[in-house]
Amino acid sequence: MEEFSPKLTVTDLLGYMIAYLCWILVAGIGMASVLIARNTLNLTWGLLGGNRWLLRPIDRFGLVFMGLAWLVYVIFVEQHFRSAISVVRDRRMRIRLNHETKVREVPPSNKVMRVLYRCGLHILARRVVLMTTIPLSFLLLSYLVEELSLLIVGG
Repeated sequence: MEEFSPKLTVTDLLGYMIAYLCWILVAGIGMASVLIARNTLNLTWGLLGGNRWLLRPIDRFGLVFMGLAWLVYVIFVEQHFRSAISVVRDRRMRIRLNHETKVREVPPSNKVMRVLYRCGLHILARRVVLMTTIPLSFLLLSYLVEELSLLIVGG
């Protein structure tokens, strides 16, 4: 069976541009959380009386492992965001080919999500919220560990 590939519309191009902008935002937040986690590791190790000769290798290996985890996460997020637009394009194509107007989903009741649904960005919006939560929670955890170690040693 021959596969049909629909042409890119302006809405699709806008969706891909928004997906890549969100990807850059999530990658930046992830990089900031890796750097703050590294600073937290260095500060906590010194404050808790760790051997200073071990700090350098731990810092280097920690940075390599956190950097690799960040790279894998960024690659996954890029594919996840891009596929959100592809899912909307595939649904639109199936509706056009089959002329099935009864198969359409019911638009969400939330006003913002209804606007995003009309633009074809509702799936991307949900995925951006989820994927942004992960590095933000890692960043918050690193910050809390840093503050807690300062409280333990200083207080």
